[in-house]
This record gives sequence, C-alpha cells and structure tokens, in this order.
Amino acid sequence: MARNRRFLFGLGTGIMIGAILVQLSHIGEAASPSLQPSASPSSAPAPVVWTEEELTKAAEEKGKVVISKDDFEKWKQTPTPAPATSTPALVPTKRFLYVYSGMNSTAVVEYLYQAGVVQDRYVFQEKLRKQGLTKKLVAGLYSFELNSDIDQVVAELTGANR
Repeated sequence: MARNRRFLFGLGTGIMIGAILVQLSHIGEAASPSLQPSASPSSAPAPVVWTEEELTKAAEEKGKVVISKDDFEKWKQTPTPAPATSTPALVPTKRFLYVYSGMNSTAVVEYLYQAGVVQDRYVFQEKLRKQGLTKKLVAGLYSFELNSDIDQVVAELTGANR
C-alpha cells in the first residue's frame, strides 16, 4: 500500500510541476513579443542592385578585383604548375624509447615493434626467451635506429653495452 502511495504522490507532483512550467512558458511568450520572429514579408530587407561601376569600386575598396565571365573561364582552364619539391622529406631514423621499471618483456617487445625498432616481435620475444633474458631487461632511456639488429637491441636492453 505504501509503495502505491509513493508512486501516486510522485506522479501528482510531476504533473503539477509540468503544468507550472507550461504556464511560465506562456507568460514568457506574452511578455516579450519583440523576440518572436515575424512572418511578415515587409520586414525583409530589400535586395541591393549594384551597377557595374559601383561593384568595381566596392571590390577595389576591399582589395578585390572584378573580372568578366570569359576571363574567369580562361583562368579556370589554365593548368596550374605543380609545386617543385627540391628537398625530399626528412624521415627520422632514430627512435628514443624509455623502458619503465616494472614493464614485462612482452610489453617492451610490443613497444619496440610499434616504434619500428624491430621488424618481427615474435622472433625478438623468442630470442629473449631462449637466452633467458626476459627478466633481465634494464629500465632506462634508449636510442635505437629503425629496423635495428636484434642482437644489438637485446644487448642494449640487458645492459651489455652500458
């Protein structure tokens, strides 16, 4: 019984609040008629008709130029020269990676693979496992060339080259 009573109380309260909001919106509409959009066509601005001289003068004031349709079509058909690329884009070949303490060997291998240091993550992981170095990776900042030799990367990560 109490459960049904709560439901009905909530329903009644919601209906009353909704009715109050509707009344407030009607009062707001009546109070500010200037904010309402008018549907009268007389309030639309009249179109401006420009002569050729006025248009040219207005364009010059704005730093623009008026050209004829024929000149525009000629301009549109002229081929534009391709921009000359005299220097090739420089692609970085060195990657700087920070191996955090607590990273397991799988995370380090994935990190190196995503950076482009190693080509095949499975071969690299297997090399670490066969040499028993999965737990001997040293945390720190490393710099590697792209597609580095696997033995060199293993030596760097285990501290053999430090």
